[in-house]
Amino acid sequence: MTQRVTDPVILRDGTSAELRMVLPTDAPTLVEGFAALSEESRAARFLAPLSRLSASQIAYFTDVDGDAHVAFGVAVPEPTHPHGQRGLGIARYVRLPDEPGLAEVAVTVRDDAQGLGVGSLLFEALADHAREHGVDRFLAIMRDDNARMRALLERVGTLSKRELEGSGVVALTYALGEQNRRSRPRPSTPPDAAVA
Repeated sequence: MTQRVTDPVILRDGTSAELRMVLPTDAPTLVEGFAALSEESRAARFLAPLSRLSASQIAYFTDVDGDAHVAFGVAVPEPTHPHGQRGLGIARYVRLPDEPGLAEVAVTVRDDAQGLGVGSLLFEALADHAREHGVDRFLAIMRDDNARMRALLERVGTLSKRELEGSGVVALTYALGEQNRRSRPRPSTPPDAAVA
């Protein structure tokens, strides 16, 4: 996948950004985006303190196949930036091997981009892609107090199962329904890049 295909989106503050699928070439943008996250945002995403991503984590997060492992990103093009873009957020799902209609989902938005609609754009694009590829349920393993993630899940699906994992962590399963689809730009495939 070397073709560069993007979908322009306008954020709540009027900023023009691009919604794209992630590729391995996005590794530097991913690392930069991770470095921009607060400790609180890192703990919310990874459920534990994490100061840096390992080389294997970076490879895993950027080498997606578009079916079993899917990731979309939103970035602002910046020609003078070392990577040509500033990543704002990333959303992904990974199908469970023994239950391909169920996928674990995660969303991360840089602290300085929260409240601009980045998470909603990413999550809805991810849900649309999931529906079109045979995924009918999202599983989110998260802190019980993560209201933002819960709100994103409620935009695209209906809670069907809630399990306590311990230490304030829950596993929530949401059934994706057609009635929850929104009208919005959808990322084209094959895409090029944009992560945070």
